[in-house]
Amino acid sequence: MLRPARGTLKAWTGWLIPRPWWVKGLVLLVTVAAVASFFWLLFLISGVPGYFPDIVAQRLKKVPGLGR
Repeated sequence: MLRPARGTLKAWTGWLIPRPWWVKGLVLLVTVAAVASFFWLLFLISGVPGYFPDIVAQRLKKVPGLGR
């Protein structure tokens, strides 16, 4: 599993490096949005984990949909 993942990462890096800065920024923005959406959906379904520090849990509960 690691070998194909390394090949994919190398191909992706080879494609991304010569691109202009705005393409790199757009890729970063889409990646951050995808990760944030994944965790929002995860916390919406399962709730905010109890092992998070209180200050983090309080801030997460202010996010729309997670304030249960």
